[in-house]
Amino acid sequence: MLDRIATVTTENGYQWTTRINGTNESISKYFLGAYFHTEPFPSEVMSQAVKVVIDDTYTAYFLD
Repeated sequence: MLDRIATVTTENGYQWTTRINGTNESISKYFLGAYFHTEPFPSEVMSQAVKVVIDDTYTAYFLD
């Protein structure tokens, strides 16, 4: 598998870019709908991933 670049956006607007291996489908499945800590420690606030863009060519959205 190739090293891919994924940009993840959460429902509160927080966004980050990371390297990840996998197919478009497996990367989307990993991130979309998952909850992540998006505020500085010691906050326990989590936000749900709602969008992922992979290699600037593939975009997937979380549909409730």
